[in-house]
Amino acid sequence: MPLLGERLGGRGGTEDTSKRNLLRVRSFRSAFTEFEQVLPSLMETQPALLTKLYSDCQSFAETEIKSLLERSDSPPRQNDEPL
Repeated sequence: MPLLGERLGGRGGTEDTSKRNLLRVRSFRSAFTEFEQVLPSLMETQPALLTKLYSDCQSFAETEIKSLLERSDSPPRQNDEPL
């Protein structure tokens, strides 16, 4: 089972892009050292929990990206700050 978030590196694009994405995910995760320490144990004992966490994060990211895209497609309102 890939580590949490590493699946992001495999989505389309070139091999270099995938490697850069994987490095960015690993760099982000390294900011959470406590989670990094318990991750191997969680992968063995709580795989369903990790799958749910990954799925929830993916859904959140998709929702936020869609929202940003929708806002960038519509003309800015007077009180909106530029993206």
